[in-house]
Amino acid sequence: MSPSDTALVKYIYLDVVGFTYKRPVEAQTAIITKLNAIVQLSTFALVTEGEVIFIPVGDGICICLICPPDKYDIHIQIAEDIIRRIVSLHNPTAKSNRKFEVRIGINENIDNIITDINGRKNVCGFGVNNSQRIMSFADPSQILVGRTTYDSLIPRENYSESFRAYSAETKHKATIELYQYIGGNVAGLNRKPPSFFAPPAEILLTRYAAYYIAHVIKNQQFIDSQRDNKPYNLYPLGVLMAYLAEDSVGRALSTRTRPYDNHTPDTPNNTLQEQFECFTQSPYYSNVDLYNSKVLDKIQAFYPYCFDDPYEAIFISEKGKNKLQSEWPEIYEEFSLS
Repeated sequence: MSPSDTALVKYIYLDVVGFTYKRPVEAQTAIITKLNAIVQLSTFALVTEGEVIFIPVGDGICICLICPPDKYDIHIQIAEDIIRRIVSLHNPTAKSNRKFEVRIGINENIDNIITDINGRKNVCGFGVNNSQRIMSFADPSQILVGRTTYDSLIPRENYSESFRAYSAETKHKATIELYQYIGGNVAGLNRKPPSFFAPPAEILLTRYAAYYIAHVIKNQQFIDSQRDNKPYNLYPLGVLMAYLAEDSVGRALSTRTRPYDNHTPDTPNNTLQEQFECFTQSPYYSNVDLYNSKVLDKIQAFYPYCFDDPYEAIFISEKGKNKLQSEWPEIYEEFSLS
């Protein structure tokens, strides 16, 4: 075999999810032994020994299929059977550290057939490398396929409605197209969207964030009057709202034995204008530092939900106002925002 021999190779790249987590070496060994047996049973039920190369990959296996073109969906069939056999092992009496799931990435490409350092047949090329990347986006018991596999299967009647499309960015900033296999009638196949692509769960407002938003809404007219054509006023305005929020939190949590002293500056009449002027007289960079620590750092988790512009956290969006009303109705009522 020459170093330049090539072939169309179909890849099934799989690994054990959480392989080392709370598993002694004996459990890890038992899992790999069982996985090897399952992979061989599933593979050799559909192909001959000369049509496959097994590559151990630490806590998993890459199955490389060098098959005739008529076996167009052989990789899907084998992947389904592997998941089916693993699920059948999960009986109630089995030790928890012996139970396992795999995630699977499927790809195909014309790659090089080589001889490795042990004198065994092996493969190298874009196809095998990309199959591992595809697998890395899968959750337990999920099957993800690459674009080449998708293009070869989607025209077939059995697969016309069997995929859900995604797009991801690799660590090298390259875009990769992925397709989740959701077809078939396979017990144990995870058809939920991969968690990598699921929208982040919306975070509930903290008490501090709720009071900050309430003060901004209540004092929006004053904020607008001070912010208009005065860009540097962003920082003292945000810091003032943050101090007002701190004071509100402190008073809400104070007790008779643990009273709270306000942090907002004492001024002759303690008007909002007087307090604001105290901050405008502070050095510019002092206000910037306070704005970063008391505003941006403490409420950054709520930027997508509450602010029209995350870098100017003194303008609350309608969604932010509704979020405050639904999650902290007592604060909403306290400030008479309705």
